[in-house]
Amino acid sequence: MDRLDVFNNILRDGLVPCFYHVDEGTCLEALRIGYENGLRALEFTNRGVGAYRIFSVMRHYSTQHCPDLALGAGTIGDKAVHGPLPKTKFLVAGDVTTKRDNLEKWFTAGATAVGLCSQLFKKDWLNTRSFLDLGGLIKEVVDTIHQIKNPAKHV
Repeated sequence: MDRLDVFNNILRDGLVPCFYHVDEGTCLEALRIGYENGLRALEFTNRGVGAYRIFSVMRHYSTQHCPDLALGAGTIGDKAVHGPLPKTKFLVAGDVTTKRDNLEKWFTAGATAVGLCSQLFKKDWLNTRSFLDLGGLIKEVVDTIHQIKNPAKHV
């Protein structure tokens, strides 16, 4: 997958969730559940000892089992929307929730995509391995964003 493919996935889906967990198995299961429920971009946040090793395992798994998933590591530093740069594509992170009205606010304001971290990958769900709950919320958010970004297709 090249940079343009990654960019187009983000533009289409409007979502780049990010998370970190110390347990490799939990990370792999969260990645699998996310992919099965429509995620095509995912950020693994480098927050702890062993994050690089876990990311490497996740990258290997995603290459074999999630061929059209853009898995990356990084941070988003600015959540400004358009202002003096009206043609710029923005991924907004911070103050973003999984609620429809919040998502509509950001996309109406000009966001191209949103970044969701602990609002989506809830720490207690990861710790208790509540992957059915995680998968349900991911599907709900992906579907909601698709409806907001493409209202004509969802009438």
